[in-house]
Amino acid sequence: MVRHPKKNFGAPTAAPGAREKELLRLCMERSSATLRLVDWLANRGAHVHPELELFGEHPSRGRGVFALAPIRKGELLLRVPRSAVVCACEESDSWSRWLPAEARAMSPMVRTALVLMREEALGDASSWAPYLSLLPRSYDTLENWSPVEIERLRGTAVYDHLAGLRDASGDLVGAARLVYDKQIGRVVREHPDLWPDPSLGAFLRACAAAIDMLNHARAGTATALLVERPPPGVVGVVALDDAQLLLCYGFVSSPRDAPLPASVRLPLRLLLGAAAATRDGAGWEVGAAWEAKAAACGRLLEPYGGEVSVSEAEPLPDALLTVVQLMLLPADEFAELLRGRSAFCCPCEAAADSVASNCVS
Repeated sequence: MVRHPKKNFGAPTAAPGAREKELLRLCMERSSATLRLVDWLANRGAHVHPELELFGEHPSRGRGVFALAPIRKGELLLRVPRSAVVCACEESDSWSRWLPAEARAMSPMVRTALVLMREEALGDASSWAPYLSLLPRSYDTLENWSPVEIERLRGTAVYDHLAGLRDASGDLVGAARLVYDKQIGRVVREHPDLWPDPSLGAFLRACAAAIDMLNHARAGTATALLVERPPPGVVGVVALDDAQLLLCYGFVSSPRDAPLPASVRLPLRLLLGAAAATRDGAGWEVGAAWEAKAAACGRLLEPYGGEVSVSEAEPLPDALLTVVQLMLLPADEFAELLRGRSAFCCPCEAAADSVASNCVS
């Protein structure tokens, strides 16, 4: 069992209002749900250190796993056996045996999402109810933002990253909707006994847990922050930088002191000017086919409005490196790129695909 320290809410001068009562109720429910999860994990052979709070929230340090008291070096913090992990990675897994044959042939992430959709439909009868009850009922991630809210990010590296994810209508869930419409929707609708709610929304909610794992596995920006002299009740917390928080979860750590990293928008003309200055300063013979290379770069940056956003907190974007390398290619190498990638639909895609693979930081 997780031992929670006594919380001192102070002595208010007036009775708490409706909002304070609701917040207190939610905190108590969250704590109770966490205790149920710890008991459930223990019954499945897991180990949770008694001084860990798995779903802690701290006013100044955000959300995460908190230590409620000092823990000696070498003590086991958490061990979760496979029996306590939602997994449908292989077609032969017991998780997958009840799935229709067509569903078993789908990707591991889709199979796992279908399993979660089924367990969500079972509600309290699900053997995974203690875990599922702690999943969010709604999400603030960027696919849930309105076009007006997304537009406020213009000029940031995050906005440019999203340009490659949106479909022609600007919809961030367009790709997921396409997969659902072509592959998943029909299967779940044909088996109402397994999936009473066959909606796209139910599928997206079920995908959240798997997508969360993919975000961290691919991004690799999560860091363990060690607090040497923590305030009472806090030893450490897992932290993400604010750009990654916004991409993964739809919020930054603090609206007061954690703005998005400073960034600047560089139009193509500035990039071409810098490449020309480098060419002339170094005396490189790369001026031939200059206009053709510039046109290819223009096509490359079309999805980004002809600009590249550079952030002080992130690596230089691939698009910027590709433009610079492309402009400084000798004319014969540029022509060879186009000949070697003639299957592509346009010169910019041919050159960008080849050059981007050789970009150096």
